[in-house]
Amino acid sequence: MLFNRRYCNKLLIERANGISLPIIANFLCSNSGKAVQREEMARTPKTVVLLLHHGQPRTLFYAREYLTKSTSDFFKIPKWLAATLINSTWRFTSKTRRAVMNYKEDKALNGIIEKYSISLEKCLNEVIPEFGPISCKYAFLYENPNVNDTITKLIRNGMDRIVFVPLYPNYSCFQTGFLLNAAVKTIRNITVALPESVETNDSHRITPMSGVSFDCSVVDRWGTHPAAICFWLDHLNGKSRFFDSVLFVAPRLYLYNAKEYEREVWSNCQRIMDHLDNKVWCLAWYSGWDQWMVPFSESISSQLQFLQKHGRFHTVVVPINTILPTFDSESILPYLLQKMEVDLAHPVDFSLTFLHAFAELIKNHLLGRPSSAQLSIFCKYCFDKNCVSTREILTNRYSKSMFHTIAL
Repeated sequence: MLFNRRYCNKLLIERANGISLPIIANFLCSNSGKAVQREEMARTPKTVVLLLHHGQPRTLFYAREYLTKSTSDFFKIPKWLAATLINSTWRFTSKTRRAVMNYKEDKALNGIIEKYSISLEKCLNEVIPEFGPISCKYAFLYENPNVNDTITKLIRNGMDRIVFVPLYPNYSCFQTGFLLNAAVKTIRNITVALPESVETNDSHRITPMSGVSFDCSVVDRWGTHPAAICFWLDHLNGKSRFFDSVLFVAPRLYLYNAKEYEREVWSNCQRIMDHLDNKVWCLAWYSGWDQWMVPFSESISSQLQFLQKHGRFHTVVVPINTILPTFDSESILPYLLQKMEVDLAHPVDFSLTFLHAFAELIKNHLLGRPSSAQLSIFCKYCFDKNCVSTREILTNRYSKSMFHTIAL
């Protein structure tokens, strides 16, 4: 029945056919309420893909804040002590200040990731509509939008599943691990797991006093996936005839099971070289924009000397651990290589090849491919209880009693 204003007034005045005011009001309210409810359900994403990254500061002021938070997390010290340390050594951080001052708006990390997230969302909704509507968001650990606020908002709006995707191809506890710990900590503060008598899977979360419940999972490492391999092959195949060797470079990480990170980087390099025609290659390390300059073996200069010693003078340098233009690829590496006759392969702002391969990676995960079994392994000397919580929620390979035994 269609009610216009004139007809409603007539009904209200004459109560035609015995229909009373409460009945009319209930009819109108129920229909409008259902329409609003349907509209809200259409807007609520069924699956959320959350891209995670540490972020990059925009100015020197934010650089100090970034380094303070990072130092506090790395050394497990209070922020006031970390701030004191950063302020007292700030004049010795010429590398960091140079990288931030060379910052370009067209290379803004959040703008590049946002472009990828929009395209990825459209691609996933077309490829796997059965999991839709799919929403793709991004968050940073030390910048805005930050991980805590973003996840809190997503839970408040409601969803059926959230997939965490760190934008670091090779797993490291300091990069990927810290991101996952921060995300899981927020989830644990807001939600609870089902009682053990009902469900033993901690990845299914419920928001108390609310109708929101969801599953969470992670794509924790993808350095050897075709998404990362094809990204660099697109750069190298076209100019392979112009170079006789490849020097892969990656930031040197310390502590936090750094040896596993180094093995993964090496494996990534080997996968790429399997597709190139008999090229000599080496792996070198450098200190990133947010790290102290520390001397170590297998540096960029020493590895280039090694290649030249064996008659390889046409070398291309590949920053293997990033697929996004960062301070390292746009400032630190050009500065280190300025007096060396080599070609630096810069990550492009946007790659359709990488986008499609990355969408395939997430599609396979949504269709049932689990996270890496390595995620369930603790660092040899790990004492961080947040790591226990992360593995309880994002993996289901061991019993809770075993996790608690390891934590103790």
